[in-house]
Amino acid sequence: MSSFSAGSRDAVIVAICDGFVAPSKANKAIYRYILETLWPSGSGLPGPVVGRDELRAGVNQARRRAGATDDYLDVFRRLRELQGEEGLLGLQKVGSSYQLVHAEVAPKRIPRMPIPDATWAEVLNKSSNACRVCREPAGSSGPSTLVPDHRVPRSRLNEAAYSTVSVDSASNLQPLCQNCNTHKSVSCRGCQADCYSCPWAFPESNPLVTLRGELLQTLAHLADKQGTTVQVFVEDLLKRYLEDGQSAQ
Repeated sequence: MSSFSAGSRDAVIVAICDGFVAPSKANKAIYRYILETLWPSGSGLPGPVVGRDELRAGVNQARRRAGATDDYLDVFRRLRELQGEEGLLGLQKVGSSYQLVHAEVAPKRIPRMPIPDATWAEVLNKSSNACRVCREPAGSSGPSTLVPDHRVPRSRLNEAAYSTVSVDSASNLQPLCQNCNTHKSVSCRGCQADCYSCPWAFPESNPLVTLRGELLQTLAHLADKQGTTVQVFVEDLLKRYLEDGQSAQ
């Protein structure tokens, strides 16, 4: 375990924050709140294992100290950006919790830029204003909206197979609902398979069996309790079901 004094811990966090490439000041503030929650004052590294609710509460407590009056809803999206764009290698998931293992930072990726309105309108039109994967129409899940997703993740665009892909072009974007966007992000993490054969990236040519509504939420909850992904959880269920069916024949 690395030992840090309160002063050196604060200095390391400041150095990490000074290197953020995200253009949004608001997002940078959330990154810092996440770091300070995962690395409490007076502790060393590896830091404590922090549950999802505790992490969300820590971020919102820090925001309230800064004057905010509402709860922040995108904590885990910002966390994925810390792991991805900001290159925080030591930020790891432990089951359904998180831990800052070390403070090493990898080279930065190109920062995200806003998608031009005309490009996004073209993407939405091609998808009939519905999620490309589950076909859920925009706005049909209460406050949930469709979000732009990069078919080929930005983290893989330096590979030869994707060297000609334009990151924010309409051809590399698709609209996803919040649920599908989360599941695709989890599936992409550490994956080295061919993106062009992936049902999450190109569902129109690689059909994906999808579930909607309460059933999908229930499966996601059960998978999270077991510290795994929905994909792995459902595959295990199907495997056991097929094995039981074969043994009964």
